[in-house]
Amino acid sequence: MPIRQQRQSDLMTSADVARALTRSRDWFYRNRKKLEANGFPKRVPGQGNRWHPGAVAAYLARVAGRPVARSGDTELAAEDVAAWQKHLDAQAEKIAAQIM
Repeated sequence: MPIRQQRQSDLMTSADVARALTRSRDWFYRNRKKLEANGFPKRVPGQGNRWHPGAVAAYLARVAGRPVARSGDTELAAEDVAAWQKHLDAQAEKIAAQIM
C-alpha cells in the first residue's frame, strides 16, 4: 500500500523532532541512528530531513509506556484506556508504598 503523500509543511523538521525529544538538534543528529535502531521513525522518503508527526508521537508514547491508537484511529480503544488506567493505578500504588 503506498504511503500517503505528505506536504512538507505537515511534517516535522529536525528542530521540531528535537523539541519533541526535549533535546538539542545536534543531540538528535548525533543519536538518530541509535534512536532508529530502537524504533524511532525514519525520515519520510523524498522529503529531506522531515518526519511524520504521528509516527514521532507514537514512538514517544511507546517509550513512555502509554497506549497508542491503532493505525487510522483517532481515539484509543476502550480496552487500551482500561489497560492504561490499570498501569497508572499500579504505578501510583508503588509510589505511595515508597513514600509510606
